Amino acid sequence: MSDSDFVETRVDITDPDETEQHLRDLYGPVALTRGMRLFHQELAGTESVQLHTGRFEGSYRVDIEVAQFVVASAISSCAWEEGRHGGDMALEPVLIRPGVPYVNHFADNENRAVIFDADALQMSARRIYGDPDLVLAFDGPRPATPGSGTVWLSAFDLARVHLDAGLLRNDLVRASMLRMLTVTALESFRLRGDRQALRSSAARQQAVYRTAADYLHAHASLPITIDDAAAAAGVGTRELVAAFRAVHPEGVSPTAYLRNARLAAAWADLHDGDATAGVTVSDVARRWGFTSPSRFAELFRATYGSRPSDVLRG
Repeated sequence: MSDSDFVETRVDITDPDETEQHLRDLYGPVALTRGMRLFHQELAGTESVQLHTGRFEGSYRVDIEVAQFVVASAISSCAWEEGRHGGDMALEPVLIRPGVPYVNHFADNENRAVIFDADALQMSARRIYGDPDLVLAFDGPRPATPGSGTVWLSAFDLARVHLDAGLLRNDLVRASMLRMLTVTALESFRLRGDRQALRSSAARQQAVYRTAADYLHAHASLPITIDDAAAAAGVGTRELVAAFRAVHPEGVSPTAYLRNARLAAAWADLHDGDATAGVTVSDVARRWGFTSPSRFAELFRATYGSRPSDVLRG
């Protein structure tokens, strides 16, 4: 599975040994005490980010050491322990960190979580905060503030609404929702380092992206390059590329963004054009900088699911 693959799975297990093995396969080292009657789990997402909902019938304890970052919460009381820390997932979400032993006490409960691949989350943090050397580490398992915990739960609920409506099967919606969960997780828990400096870097990237994106849209009909967009945003090309990768929901490059803007303009011209008046696909393609009609048709069909000629005649 990759980030381009969306997978949904569901399991219902009544055997404790099978449950223990399933949890090991998913999270890493797990020890499960007996007392369980049913373990139900639904997972949906990509290689980097997965939404989890689960139901546990019976009373038992899970000792676990995950290989991922997991933000978890519960519908009713669910005690947890991590070293000197402890709490209740029904009162606030908890961050389970890779390699940190953690204990959960389940008793006829429903829980919900988002599982973040550790390497992918670190790469996202480096892009979002503009620090290529950032080593992702959190100060503890609790939200930075009570309000941060509430924000996280709202973000999860929004993602779950999109999932239940089948919208996460759409590549664009999924990219936006999973990025929203990633940013919310990074902002909801206490990252080590200078938080103000990290936020300033992220704000700068947002400003660079917005300025450059507006410039690319406004000047798409002109022979501009991404160097021109970088100059308009007051940064170098390398910083511009980093800003697009960090801020755009799909992490596209400025070059791809400009190409997509030109494709959108070409679609509009074709839609409004009149083939009987002499408008041709080749003319529209050249107007928007596509010198190869076959390449233009290939990109157009991959983006819009139809041929340029069909839109022109449509």
